[in-house]
Amino acid sequence: RRDLATTIRSFLYSLWSQGMLDGATHNEAYNVKCDGENNSDIDVRNGMLTVDVMFRPPFPAEFVRIRFRQTPMEVPE
Repeated sequence: RRDLATTIRSFLYSLWSQGMLDGATHNEAYNVKCDGENNSDIDVRNGMLTVDVMFRPPFPAEFVRIRFRQTPMEVPE
């Protein structure tokens, strides 16, 4: 989870540094959450992964929130 969040943050930082996201600092421009708060122990044990990404695009939107969720694939018998 930490590696995934770091990869997404790096991508968003690149967008912010090119002026593609609003915010005086990168902390104002985006946020990535992929931790115990949005991934309960039960979900982790069941192989589920949730990543919440919030970013501030240029006008007119204030923030956009995207939730990615991965669940294990079921193997047909």
